[in-house]
Amino acid sequence: QATATALREVLRPVTLTTIALVLGFLVLTHSELRNQAQFGALAAFTLAMAWLSDVSFTPALAARMRIVTLWDLLLFDLGARPQDAIPLFHGLNLLQARTFALMAQETSCAPGETLFSQGDSGADIYVVIEGRLSVSVEQDGQARQINELHRGEVIGEVGFFLDEQRSATIRAVTAARLLQFTAADLDRITRRRPLLGARIFRNLNRIQAQRMVKLSNSLA
Repeated sequence: QATATALREVLRPVTLTTIALVLGFLVLTHSELRNQAQFGALAAFTLAMAWLSDVSFTPALAARMRIVTLWDLLLFDLGARPQDAIPLFHGLNLLQARTFALMAQETSCAPGETLFSQGDSGADIYVVIEGRLSVSVEQDGQARQINELHRGEVIGEVGFFLDEQRSATIRAVTAARLLQFTAADLDRITRRRPLLGARIFRNLNRIQAQRMVKLSNSLA
């Protein structure tokens, strides 16, 4: 949307300026000096190609580019000491945690709103930034709450790693704010910030291991 708006605003002045410059350099093609005529033709052609790139290639490139500015890094709210309160950010500094958050997507849920339902397909992972959510499963046609999630909890990693249907229904108890990211987001982060991506994957594995230990202890 920002790219389309910028293109609408600058298309007319850029086009008129380019036409004026092209016509100005084309005047040189009528010179009796061969080098001046060639220079005028080359300059006019270069300006025309630059205009074509400005209205085609550059908007297409910008529309797919997600830009994180220093202002975003300073203002994005992850709460107090997210590297300590959120296990996914363990071992990161505040700048790295905010960088990851800005390369993912922020989403929110109103009280009573369902994030996803048992049996839904989806591979997105969610991290609770603030708020409370309930976890329930269908048993004998009735929903039974089995857990409540708070700040720092990771949701949906089973579907992410195993590409299976959602195993439970997640519903907001209070207004909640979450980070949402996909495999494509993690791949992009790993390409641009290899160290950051490696630490995120390590923390995801640690969270999975802790849950396996907890499950084993509960069955013992």
